[in-house]
Amino acid sequence: MIAQLVSLFGLLSPLAQSEKEIRAILESASAIPAGEVIQSIVRTEGGYSVATSHYTVQVGVEYFPNKRPGPVPFELHFGELIRE
Repeated sequence: MIAQLVSLFGLLSPLAQSEKEIRAILESASAIPAGEVIQSIVRTEGGYSVATSHYTVQVGVEYFPNKRPGPVPFELHFGELIRE
């Protein structure tokens, strides 16, 4: 039972990190034109690709050192909007 809990906690850390990053993207939605509906957010090698009805934007994630367990501090960098 304890081994199962340790495995579960190991899985939650990357999930918690991704959740923080996606929430930050959604909170920074001002980088996306008003009236656009986000259709997908896909993890890429350098961050995320965000697609709307008419645009795609690459969002880079810059990670900073973390001295404690838990989500790693990061900063988002929005690329230019590409019209689809």
